[in-house]
Amino acid sequence: LPKPPSSEAEWRQAASLAVAYGTADMALRRRARMSEGETVLITAAAGGVGLAAVQIAAQAGCNVIAATGSPEKAEVALAAAGLEEGGYVIDLGCGDAAILRAAAMRYGCRGLGLDIDDGALADAARAIEADGVGELVSVRRGDLNEFDLACEIDHADAPVVVTCYLLPATLRELRPQ
Repeated sequence: LPKPPSSEAEWRQAASLAVAYGTADMALRRRARMSEGETVLITAAAGGVGLAAVQIAAQAGCNVIAATGSPEKAEVALAAAGLEEGGYVIDLGCGDAAILRAAAMRYGCRGLGLDIDDGALADAARAIEADGVGELVSVRRGDLNEFDLACEIDHADAPVVVTCYLLPATLRELRPQ
């Protein structure tokens, strides 16, 4: 049996877990009636409720789109998704492909990166080669407005996690008019 919290701070931490997971469970299972095979967008995916939502959605067999504020936070969300060998990660705005390379090296996942910056794609290709994950990870030039994410997810034949770290200017472009 787990040891009960021994200090006031530990009790507060334990209580916050119940709130985060309770909130995520209520939102995804009860309100949204999430079911296996659906695609779930989780914003602030590296925060308390976001991490809980990523875990609940992944355990339910959903494809998870984890939106975070930085590549480091995206890696936290990947860990929460419970990635396993054979999983598939799509990184929109992949930059140097750090998230994809980490997923390949840590979890044995396949990955696809999309970016519009040719310099970033060249950096990504060099880093992928240096890390020896070229058989698992690929990057390509592409515009988010033209990329068929649903088709890519449908053809993955594996659980999919999509990460998305976009600059504020890009987010403004994607905002509905």
